[in-house]
Amino acid sequence: MGDIVYSIPSMLKLLKKFKETGVCLFIPSDKKATSHPGVKHIGEGLMFSQGMFNYIKPLLDGQDYMQDVIYCPESEIPADAIDFDIIRFGAVNTAACNIIDYYFKAFALIKEQPQAWVKLPSMPSVDHFDVLVGRSSRYVNKELDYRVLADYEIKCGFVGTQQEFELFSHDFPELAISYLPTVSALETAHYIANSTVYLGNQSFFFSLAESLQHPRVLEVFEPVPNVIPSGGLCAQALSTKGLVLILNELLSRTVSFDAYVNRPTAFVLTNEI
Repeated sequence: MGDIVYSIPSMLKLLKKFKETGVCLFIPSDKKATSHPGVKHIGEGLMFSQGMFNYIKPLLDGQDYMQDVIYCPESEIPADAIDFDIIRFGAVNTAACNIIDYYFKAFALIKEQPQAWVKLPSMPSVDHFDVLVGRSSRYVNKELDYRVLADYEIKCGFVGTQQEFELFSHDFPELAISYLPTVSALETAHYIANSTVYLGNQSFFFSLAESLQHPRVLEVFEPVPNVIPSGGLCAQALSTKGLVLILNELLSRTVSFDAYVNRPTAFVLTNEI
């Protein structure tokens, strides 16, 4: 899902280049997942499951440049459709660089200054959170201790799957944080847009924060640096000390990181790349 969000800037550039007015996006319903052995893919064997499609479609439908979003077998996709899976054929190093740039390189497009490329249609208001967290079980930085958020005495929320929330709560039990189950990417995007800061690792939800150009902090995972925040207010937290320095500035508060220097690193699952 994140790849779709990150590919939209190049879609918009292609529209402009060929003087077209809208995108018809085809998503294969039968393409097998190509994850590394041992990695649990949310599509349960498929690159894009029906559940994933149902989750992201309301967000895509809400974009004025998206004329249609179609979920169908790969054999039914028109032969002359532009293949955005070209980045997976080996010419692009998908373990590094910015995912957005994969498509600009693949199609030889000129990149412009980043600006928001996802707009949110109106919907019922959602709760405000000072810090909204999203953290998948992959791309986890073991040097980052989220318990520091408790020292800010702020309202924190978590978006993600129930399992991701349970893992996060297990790792950081001292932190009072509310779980926000969402029915669509559109609803999640509204929560992000209504927060003060989004904080998360390299996951689909960070792609939403990036597409909105919302104030955001990335949990850096150096072994696979393929998400690079760019534009608007953004930062990258490599350590707990770095996270504190960043949040002090973004939240206009002062918290010391000294108490966390000698704390043992919070338990996390083995990283699955």
